[in-house]
Formats: sequence, C-alpha cells, structure tokens
Amino acid sequence: MRSVHFLSLLSLAFAGLAGLLPFRIFGLNIDTAAWLLPVQVLVAGLVQFAISFNSQAEKFLPALASAVGGWIVGAVIWHVVFVLFGAALIENATYTASISALASSLTAVPLSSLTGFKVYESLSLLSRDHYSVREWQMLCQCAGVATGVYASAVVIPLDWDRQWQVWPCPCIIGAWGGCCLGNIIACCTAHRVDGSALGRKTA
Repeated sequence: MRSVHFLSLLSLAFAGLAGLLPFRIFGLNIDTAAWLLPVQVLVAGLVQFAISFNSQAEKFLPALASAVGGWIVGAVIWHVVFVLFGAALIENATYTASISALASSLTAVPLSSLTGFKVYESLSLLSRDHYSVREWQMLCQCAGVATGVYASAVVIPLDWDRQWQVWPCPCIIGAWGGCCLGNIIACCTAHRVDGSALGRKTA
C-alpha cells in the first residue's frame, strides 16, 4: 500500500511541477510550447525511469536500454496515432513529434522499465485480473495520459481564437493532467491492489 502511494504521489507531484506550473509562469502559447517541450520530454523520461527503476532487481544499463528503446517505439506509435486522428503529416510535424515524444516519456518509458521492453508482457497488462503495485500505478498513469490527450484535443477545432488552442498546446496540458488524474486514481484504488480479488498482496 505504501509503495503505490509513494510512486503515485511522486509521479503526481512531478507532473504538477514539471508539466503544469511552467505554463502558468510563462504563459501557454505555441512559442512557449516550442521551447518547453524538449525540456519536458527529457525531464519526463529521466524522472519516469528513476521512479520505475528497481535497483534491487535490475541492472542499470539494461534497464536504461529498455527505457530508451521503449521511448523510441512509443514515440513512433504516438506519432502515428496523432496523424491518424487528424494531425497534419507534414505541417507542424516538429510539434507532432514533440508531443509524441512527451506522451511516450509518460507512458512507454515507465512500461518499458517495468517489463524490460517486452511487448507481449506490456500488452498482457491490459488483460490481467491481478496486478502488482508497480503494474497498477503504471497502468493507471498510462490510461490517464491517453485519456487526457484524447479529451483535450476537443478544444482545438473550436472557433475561440485562443493561443492555447493551437496544436499541440491542449494535448500537452492533457498529457500532464491525465498523468495527474491517473496517479490520483492509483492512490484511491490502491486497496484493491493490496487486498481484493483484483490484486495480489505485495510486500
């Protein structure tokens, strides 16, 4: 129970500080997003790897290689998904690649760190009826990020003429907000992982 709260609250605090506060301080517009995104991608990837890395059970270099490999594959998958959902293939491709890299840092990096870059094991998380503490926290976070990105895109086509509506600003906030929401859900449902039929008890 304590470990899922620690992991969730750590990710939650990180998402709030690194993801949301800079836009509050500097203002949310396309120019801000352009120079903050690469910084956020790097910080997100490193912090998510640090949170996910288990020094007692994993060697550092293989775990780092799995995280980097997962991040690359995840960024490609996210990029394809964004294009399929309406992002321009050529125009603003840099922005699309950047938000894809950010989303991958918040989803693929922790998953790859957890599963050792094993695609089958990562996909099997979706069909299990029981989870370890780390698996539950990462699953909630990834689901939150995906939901946040999808839901935030609703405001992009609205005729409000606001700077923060320009691609990919809403999805940046959606990714970070979803990360927060996912970790809140992980905290609130931790008892189901530790003690109910959905989960097995963890040390």
